[in-house]
Amino acid sequence: MINFAPERSLLCATLLAVSAAPLCAQASTQTDSAAVVQAAEEWAGLLDAGENAAAFERAAPLLRQIVGSEQAWEGFVKLARADVPRPIERELVVYDAQPDLPGAPAGEYRSVGFLVGTGPTVTETVIMVSTDSGWKAAMYGVRAPQ
Repeated sequence: MINFAPERSLLCATLLAVSAAPLCAQASTQTDSAAVVQAAEEWAGLLDAGENAAAFERAAPLLRQIVGSEQAWEGFVKLARADVPRPIERELVVYDAQPDLPGAPAGEYRSVGFLVGTGPTVTETVIMVSTDSGWKAAMYGVRAPQ
């Protein structure tokens, strides 16, 4: 289980490092990318609505395993989303196939990045993984403006 120490934890650092990846889109099939982006938006929408428990429940096993518990997830979401402006407005800026994520099990991963906000924006990244039941969030991070 992850301990949310003042240093924000290994999970937060890992997820934020992933979200700091260069903002460059990589082509994939239109159908695949549309399904992944829609799944990422729907999942992030749960966080927008404050439905953190539902987002945790619907996340990929990897995210649930890294976080460890719904209580730890609540703490991470509160900390990570502190800079997310309201109301939520997302603009897709990244869609990137991730053939290999260091430390993650083998799988089919996609990085979906959004600019969130209308004034100072934050970068929100959802790493999605293909599962038997569709695309699910495997990692999540938010990066505040520099």
